[in-house]
Amino acid sequence: MDMTDEELVRQAFLKARRLQLADDGFTERVMQQLPAHDATRRSRLWTLFCVTAFVVLFACLGGWQLMADTLQRLALHQPSWLQVLTLPIAAAVVGLLSIDDLLRRQRIRF
Repeated sequence: MDMTDEELVRQAFLKARRLQLADDGFTERVMQQLPAHDATRRSRLWTLFCVTAFVVLFACLGGWQLMADTLQRLALHQPSWLQVLTLPIAAAVVGLLSIDDLLRRQRIRF
């Protein structure tokens, strides 16, 4: 049975992937010394700022009234195809962004 170059490379990488080097906890100690908590704290503060800004702008610009007017227009008039597609497209985008965020968080954990 002849193996192609691609199969040989794949096997070599699979063997290297399974290889575990004993480092007497060196990697874990290095990871604990990294300032990950500072980046996490800044990220949480930025998220808090953005959410607060959204809530303030939503309230100041009459977001509830805008939503009510839009729903009333959709209920009273025949919506265009673009208006009908807006909600599923927005839901798909939010869903994909949520999945991407979840996958990124899983990759970061050790």
